[in-house]
Amino acid sequence: MRKIKRIILPIICILSFGMIINGCAAKKKSKMADEFIDIGITDDVKIVCEGEDADLEPVDCLQMDSIDAQYGTSMVSDEKYIYFAYRKNGDIGGLYRADKELKGAEMIDRGKFCDMCLSDGKLYYFDENDGSYTCLMTTDLSAYSVSSDEYENVLNAVNTGTYFGELLSEDFKDPDNPDSSSVKHFSLSYTDENGTTKQTGVLWDSPSTSPIGFYIYGDSVFYSRPCKFITEDDEDYSIDMPCCYNTKTGTESVILRNRHPNWFSYLSGATAGYLMITDKYLEKPEGEGTTLESIADPTVSVKLSDLIDGAPVAAAFTERDEKEKQDQIEANKNEKYGPGESELSLEAPSDKSAAFRLVRMDGSTEFLKVLEPGESVAVTFPSGRYTLKTAEGDKWISDSEAFGEDGTYASTDVYTFEPGKSYEIGTGIAGSFHSDSSGGFTN
Repeated sequence: MRKIKRIILPIICILSFGMIINGCAAKKKSKMADEFIDIGITDDVKIVCEGEDADLEPVDCLQMDSIDAQYGTSMVSDEKYIYFAYRKNGDIGGLYRADKELKGAEMIDRGKFCDMCLSDGKLYYFDENDGSYTCLMTTDLSAYSVSSDEYENVLNAVNTGTYFGELLSEDFKDPDNPDSSSVKHFSLSYTDENGTTKQTGVLWDSPSTSPIGFYIYGDSVFYSRPCKFITEDDEDYSIDMPCCYNTKTGTESVILRNRHPNWFSYLSGATAGYLMITDKYLEKPEGEGTTLESIADPTVSVKLSDLIDGAPVAAAFTERDEKEKQDQIEANKNEKYGPGESELSLEAPSDKSAAFRLVRMDGSTEFLKVLEPGESVAVTFPSGRYTLKTAEGDKWISDSEAFGEDGTYASTDVYTFEPGKSYEIGTGIAGSFHSDSSGGFTN
């Protein structure tokens, strides 16, 4: 993937992967437990967590494409609505709400949302795309920004659950098998009315990963944790499955999915009589999807993609969105450039012509350079924030048509060129370019 990079300064690449390094302890007698954990199984899916077969290997995280996953990320509910975050493939996604019967879904905000919580008629959530924290009034959908401290305080206050995954010990290696992966021991623990931590007796081992979520609904605690499954041809898979712990009986059970046993499933919400479960197929990322599963009737499920298909945008959000758009347009007009200068080295491939357009925040063109095959040039311009657009093709047609439909086009997101720095376009895994069209290049 192509990227802009500085020529002199070292390059620091920060990668974000959906790590999947899972383990198992269902029905296995933990080294720290005094009794077996009773896990429900079915005839078509066998859970093997006993004896030497329970030794696990980490799942290669690169098997998972989490960047454009089709999934929901969080769900909460008040007396009237279910609120949930969802993102289609390639989209930034949005925050939606639907009634308790999952009807009348509408978008109430746009972003890449994850954590959210409700408190006194206010919905707090975090947009990991730009690192912003928002508080939204559920009555009129008016919203305002909050500080990270205020957000964390509210989140901690309303999400202080009595049940949690407690790390008992870590980096344990089997003395009889020193080459095996290190594992960590976890307990399903809780705090009593005096704040004293106690263990439920449910324990499991896992290499380097902790349980996901903890959602209390009625007498049940829902969460996801590692389990190990075996297919009919005896091929092993280490995957996470949603689980349920009954606080009255003290028993745990796995929520078995109506899927092929190779699915990795995690829980990201339990409220209003539904579980939000995202399934990921290790070998086929395009098969990912999130459903709302009914707690009362496990045969009932609703795909979030179907629920929001064609969902309208809430009127209050439309008005706010338009105001923010106009404010951004005005801010782009007043974007400052200079007084310092930056330098960008450009080069066409040996077998094709190339064009480079540097665009200011207000949409005006800083420069347009068309190069013949093998030609190179260094351009100096005022430092600041720009979008760089590139094009390659056999024959340049015009400024309005570029190389036509047969050309290859790409564009960066907004990129900051610092004063006194030199840049070039190279290749690398932290690419800042994405595919574009001829119209995207010329406009």
